[in-house]
Amino acid sequence: MNRNNDSGNSIPDEKLTPTTKSQPEHIPSGDIFGDLPPGTVIGDYKIVSRIGQGGMGVVYKAFEISLKRVVALKVLHQSIWNNPSLAKRFRREAILAGNLSHPNIVTIYHIEDSEKPRFFTMEFVQGRSLQDKVGSEGYLDAHQAIRITLQACEALQYAHEHNIIHRDIKPSNMLLENHIERVRISDFGIAQDTSGKLADLTRTEGVLCGTPGFESPEQNLGRKLDRRTDIFSLGMTLYYMLTGQMAYKGQNRAEITLAFKEQKPLSPSLYNSDVNSTLDKIVLKMIDVDLETRYQNIRDVADDLRRIQSTRNHISSASEQGHRKSFKSHLVKLFLFVILISILIIFIRKYIGGITDQYAGDNILKCNELVAFISERGDNRDVYLTDPTTGDVKLFLDMHSPIHAITFSPDGERFALILGDELKDDSGKLAVANIDGTDFQILTTPSRPSAVPVWTPDSQSIIFGNKWRGLCVINADGSGFRNLTDHYFDDHPIISQDNVIYFTRSDELRRIPLSGGISKVLLDKIVTAAISPDNKTIISCDGGIFTYMEGQVQRKYLTHSPHDVNPIWSFDGRMITFWRTLSHDKAGIYVMNANGSGLRQLTKAAGQKRDFWPVWVPMEAAEKIRPQLKQTSRALISIGM
Repeated sequence: MNRNNDSGNSIPDEKLTPTTKSQPEHIPSGDIFGDLPPGTVIGDYKIVSRIGQGGMGVVYKAFEISLKRVVALKVLHQSIWNNPSLAKRFRREAILAGNLSHPNIVTIYHIEDSEKPRFFTMEFVQGRSLQDKVGSEGYLDAHQAIRITLQACEALQYAHEHNIIHRDIKPSNMLLENHIERVRISDFGIAQDTSGKLADLTRTEGVLCGTPGFESPEQNLGRKLDRRTDIFSLGMTLYYMLTGQMAYKGQNRAEITLAFKEQKPLSPSLYNSDVNSTLDKIVLKMIDVDLETRYQNIRDVADDLRRIQSTRNHISSASEQGHRKSFKSHLVKLFLFVILISILIIFIRKYIGGITDQYAGDNILKCNELVAFISERGDNRDVYLTDPTTGDVKLFLDMHSPIHAITFSPDGERFALILGDELKDDSGKLAVANIDGTDFQILTTPSRPSAVPVWTPDSQSIIFGNKWRGLCVINADGSGFRNLTDHYFDDHPIISQDNVIYFTRSDELRRIPLSGGISKVLLDKIVTAAISPDNKTIISCDGGIFTYMEGQVQRKYLTHSPHDVNPIWSFDGRMITFWRTLSHDKAGIYVMNANGSGLRQLTKAAGQKRDFWPVWVPMEAAEKIRPQLKQTSRALISIGM
């Protein structure tokens, strides 16, 4: 798929297509086919979904049965199975990358090329590509771009020290792990060994390979390459990060070849005011057409970028010190002003009947509801409760089995669960129980529901995303199952008080009546969302938590951390909870008032890993549960499977 940038130039990218729906089947060794439907078994691997495709093969998300782990599985295109030279390139990608072990390089696990289909497996990176990040957020500030580039420099320096050049550095080959955005370089499909040890596999001099727009002039012309070709491609990627533009304009290889001769790239600072003249010089030196005046070593690039990073931090620190005197000079005035306002508030409360403004000050509101969340402890996932007012945390539900998500009915009488590992055939079950754990029953077996299910406003039915069937609804007694949509990517449903369902399809927020019909697109660049109880305001996350009203032009940001996800309104609409990634393997639950004030961290991972997927427990259920939060050290509810 090609995505166009603001100037209309085509940016090469991998094509993403929905997975074909089919009954699971086992493919005998040696079969020839063009696509692998979910459930297909190849050797020790079960296909989960199709991720994308490039020039050499198709990449799938798969489950390794023996080791019980998720992997990325790359299969050679059927059209080139019988092409010996291209098959060697496919094998070379696994051999070269398999010899590399670095935190910023995707790890290769296994190569299978003795029989068709030829494939290899590698680490599955949960996240998105740099291409998708820039495409959805626009060009990046200098700090973000430098941080990402420095990580890529570390990976390339390691590869170069091991006599390997990548030859296809571009935004779609730089993966960003969810929440922490650690850079992982992938796709060594046209990598080259410069040591001579694999010379028979890397003799592609004179063969045009790479990606026009990001490949170096010497690579564009099919000439002999060295490490400087990766420096050029990384420079082009950095230019794209900072500007959203291509440095050399052209629609195809021939036009770009001409651009190398006739065009002089504009300084990134002309597009992005956050770029200073020093960073301009570094970028332009990285993408210099002349090999001799270009950077000669990736280490030199990293050193210069770190100097900029250090200078920017020093300037920020000096600026902060410069403000201290001014701050002290205003402190007395501010103190007197606060005293005056406090006296005024006391006077109004006492003599005018009191203030009921629920957002006065930055303190968290007194909350009548509780927050439930999933907490990881080793390999287990259990449900915990926390009181936003007191901060008390308590184990609520122990199933002796992993719990994927929980949600509570609006009337406070029942809860619904998604149980188990959704990658396995016999799990991913949707179940319901009374608020005290009685009358537990599994509604669908297996259903493969995903994300957090939601109850309808009348507390009679449950809506959930099904990995193979789209959005589904089922009554709480197990009857009335039906599909609302049939699109593979439909997920993360929410529902308004007037029975309108909002859900995501890829990165679009759509809505559809509970009765069914044609969905309407409301927003793009959305992963999850929630609707306020008054049906007027949508809350979502993209570089922070923001609110949005239909027809509104601007988003109103309540937080500004890219690590904040899954915001949910309380049932009374006064508060919002969400979870924030604290490190690569830790996440905690946060809460704030509906206007963004009173932000407070409720948990720091009650389990050993992460606390996530928070939902609200309605007041009716909270009143029954709250007295028990401090009365016992055991789980309030224990259900055996």
